[in-house]
Amino acid sequence: MVLMSIACGAAVPGGLFMPSIMLGSSFGGLAGVQLVQWLPTWHIQPGMFSLIGATAVLGGVFRSSISLVRRASRLCPGLYIMPLRGW
Repeated sequence: MVLMSIACGAAVPGGLFMPSIMLGSSFGGLAGVQLVQWLPTWHIQPGMFSLIGATAVLGGVFRSSISLVRRASRLCPGLYIMPLRGW
């Protein structure tokens, strides 16, 4: 979060693209790992949470729609996201 704030205020190229992806994937991965520990009998993929977190923060920063999550899920065929696969 601090690095994202510094990148936003700095007058250098680089922008907010990578910091927002890193922040979202970190929080999503943390949530996925916590859910795996809390619900060990469920089949939870922490990578899916990391991907959804990264695209959610990226979509929030750039004010894009849910189609960004859909496109990112199509790029990772190893992750099974049931509600988004039918789109």
